[in-house]
Amino acid sequence: MVDKLPPVSLYYGLESFLMEEECNQLRDQVPEEERDWNLLVMDLEETPLEQVIQEAETPSFFGGKRLIIAKNATFFTTAKPKREQNHNLDAWLYYLSRPSESSAIVFTVVNDKLDKRKKVVKQMEKVASVTKFDALKGQALLKWVMDRFRALQVKIKREVCISFIQVVGNDLRLINQECEKLSLFVGHKGIITQEIVDELIPRTLENNVFQLTEKLAEKKITEVWQIWEDLLTQKEEPIRILALMTRQFRLLYQAKVLTARGMGASEIAKMLGVHPYPVKLAISHSASFTLEQLKKYLSLTIAADQDIKSGKIEKVLAVEQIFLAIHGITA
Repeated sequence: MVDKLPPVSLYYGLESFLMEEECNQLRDQVPEEERDWNLLVMDLEETPLEQVIQEAETPSFFGGKRLIIAKNATFFTTAKPKREQNHNLDAWLYYLSRPSESSAIVFTVVNDKLDKRKKVVKQMEKVASVTKFDALKGQALLKWVMDRFRALQVKIKREVCISFIQVVGNDLRLINQECEKLSLFVGHKGIITQEIVDELIPRTLENNVFQLTEKLAEKKITEVWQIWEDLLTQKEEPIRILALMTRQFRLLYQAKVLTARGMGASEIAKMLGVHPYPVKLAISHSASFTLEQLKKYLSLTIAADQDIKSGKIEKVLAVEQIFLAIHGITA
């Protein structure tokens, strides 16, 4: 409940979706009939800090604790605001020394770091409740998505959920949209299968490139050309495709080397700082190549990138020559 919130809180970090959700939950806790006088959302790029203080010091007209959400509090960071505001930080420091118990102020700012050199930040860390919203990765991201499907009252197996994340990526806003789409499709207490994910979720460029390298491994050159043509039709940048190919061949090479040393997928994933799922796939797919082949493919992509950047070859032709070279090596 809002009544239990501390007088001053600061939410910061790069995961804006989680921050927004937390603020929305706080807003929902204010009874609907009280929102006209006990809920206030202010943008600090438009509103001076002194006005936030003034509102916080004004008791609720009909009683109850007021919730004030003050967005874009960039003065706690090194970032420059889009619009310059002359915020009175001395007035804020004075307010912090005796914050009103009749209001709960929640500052938000999308930034990875606070400027801890500033006196105002040091004082906030002493007096206020400070929470960082980090981008979710690995098991934390998987748990969040599984919980989201559970809240939407649909079922999904862990391995299907991992595949879903691989396709969608780690943008929580996009993930949430796709979760809702799949949940509507299967209905209340429905089951989301791999087939449904494959049919309804558009593949990212990264997934298409993964599929492209997979087809190269399987020596299915016709399908390689089809994926390539589709990517060009979608106006994907060849240099970006080449960069992802390089990353994928590097992962395949690393997976093969480290597996030969007796390391498992989880251990390799931890060492490389990636999710275990793509590592498991890389271990499986690397079995289709020799170590020398993977070293050669990686060298081809790196050399092509250098030739493009030095102007020796046109970028589309450079990538296509890699396909032909790899096909010749694996044929």
